[in-house]
Amino acid sequence: MFISISDRVLQLVGNNLPVTDRVVDEQIIPLLDVLSHLGHDPRNAPFVAINLSWNKVKDIGANAFARFLLDSPCLSSLDLSGNDIGPVGGGKIAEAISMQTSLVHLNLNGNPLGNPQHNYNDPNNHSNKPENI
Repeated sequence: MFISISDRVLQLVGNNLPVTDRVVDEQIIPLLDVLSHLGHDPRNAPFVAINLSWNKVKDIGANAFARFLLDSPCLSSLDLSGNDIGPVGGGKIAEAISMQTSLVHLNLNGNPLGNPQHNYNDPNNHSNKPENI
């Protein structure tokens, strides 16, 4: 896993890891709980950008991110591309960003946001055209 913490950017990118070693919902929830308690003051906000691309975040983790977005006035960039976020989790994030003003970049590419039966992350599928929010 590529882990980087610099310039208030947290990167936990899992694309070079075996699937079993990637970040999952059960790990995301406590991390976001800690970050939400730290990030109320823009001068002390731990991160302005979070990249958790190519992990195993699903709808439960997306719901946790939706709650986090509402409680994070300093977060300007969130990359959750290449995860397993479905229509329910994508909808929760969409609701949250409609009420959050600091987020200027959101990447949900490569998530099965549309058809729950379609595997958008299958490299053998040449019709990978996921819906984006």
